[in-house]
Amino acid sequence: MAEPVDELAMPELVRLLQELLAQYQDPLFQLQLQQLQLRASVWCASDVRAAKKALAAKVQEPILQRYRFPPGEAGLLELRHLVRRRVAEGCQRVESLANLTRQSLGLPKLEVCRSVEEVLEEQRKQTQEALRCDVLGRVPVHVRASCVERVAREVAQQCISRCHGELLTELLRSGEVPVSAVLSMLTMARKGLPLLRLRRLRLAIVIKPAMSKQQLWQHVLASQPVLLREQFQCPEFLRLGEEAFLQSLGEGTVHVKAKSFMSRKGCPVFMCEPSLKMPFSEFLESLKKRHCPFYLGKAPIATELPSLQKHLDRHTAETDAAGAAITPLELFGGCFGALVPAGVYTYMGAGRNTTSIHFDGYENLMMCMRGKKHICLWPPWAAAQLYPVGESFSCPDGFTRSAVSPGGLRFEELEAEEQARLACYRHAEPLRLTLEPGQLLYLPAGWWHCVEGSMEPNMILNWWFSLHPQKIAQEQDAK
Repeated sequence: MAEPVDELAMPELVRLLQELLAQYQDPLFQLQLQQLQLRASVWCASDVRAAKKALAAKVQEPILQRYRFPPGEAGLLELRHLVRRRVAEGCQRVESLANLTRQSLGLPKLEVCRSVEEVLEEQRKQTQEALRCDVLGRVPVHVRASCVERVAREVAQQCISRCHGELLTELLRSGEVPVSAVLSMLTMARKGLPLLRLRRLRLAIVIKPAMSKQQLWQHVLASQPVLLREQFQCPEFLRLGEEAFLQSLGEGTVHVKAKSFMSRKGCPVFMCEPSLKMPFSEFLESLKKRHCPFYLGKAPIATELPSLQKHLDRHTAETDAAGAAITPLELFGGCFGALVPAGVYTYMGAGRNTTSIHFDGYENLMMCMRGKKHICLWPPWAAAQLYPVGESFSCPDGFTRSAVSPGGLRFEELEAEEQARLACYRHAEPLRLTLEPGQLLYLPAGWWHCVEGSMEPNMILNWWFSLHPQKIAQEQDAK
């Protein structure tokens, strides 16, 4: 039986790339490539790209076939995943050959790793450009007027309530908070978040050993974060996070994030969508490395880890010796609206894997299964100090991420240039907590947060829900 592509040895991958490079650099191939490029003035761009792709395929297919890759587009996709994976692992030889092959095809080099602060500053500038800001960062009157018109349309189309529309319009006209923050709140309003009551939140985390469903319900209505330290300690359920158990599942390939940006704290920040796939067993092995280059982030268990889903379903239907539910879904699910269609998600990483500062439009029950998670929280109205970023003021669900570097740095820890750019951040001190195995966090929808994993392998399960209808309905009474 042919060896699986995912297990192609490094020397073979290097030889494959060398063979491709030799074919790409062949004078006849380069001449044909140049002729196609000359037609760019006559053909549309998509036709030129298609012709170049067909030309390259004639060279690629016989080589990929010799190395046991699937035929056609599937084989090329497998090769791309494998190259990205080796580059993420730090193989400079593969990266160099990959860049030479791309150069021979007239493509740009693989992106050089940048710091997360550079990336976030770029996003902040793009947001200012989208909002037509002047050199002092002020939004023009006509852009504010366009935002007011958009809010009016959202109300007319019943995407947000009238009381939310009045609030957002007042904020836009008064200049009380930045326009980007108002657009962030508009996204919250579209999700049904209780903006009026969120202005009066008590800035604290409720910490208890355990709670009943009725007790948690009161905090859900108040959008108050809750940390439960001892509620879910069933050994059989926690076993789902153990390495030996996960290895025994025999799962196939998973889609992982392999592109990260290093923060000033020395943490890899994963801000991009999954970019490659790899065998789950090899991903688990990679977690043992001190600097793990991969992150299984926001992975729907039902599709990515179906065997784990079966065990999770079985535990959801079980109770402990005292007759109590052993999973958060069974005990607290009634406090929320519907579970998101994709079901339960998991996040697995190591080496202090970190997320950007952002908020979600869903209620979240986050349970730690392995390692630790260090979490910073800011209330929804901290949008005014967190510099939300977005591509356009017309984007329906944008401005959910912050331009501030993650990790919960205090304002005094920022560089002088950052302090000047992010002056309002001095007023955004976060609430901090650490989540350990068996502990559960209720993270209300709309709360800004960033999550930093422990150096050792770490894993959480996430149950995301829509808001409970009663929570949405009571907003009208808060006006």
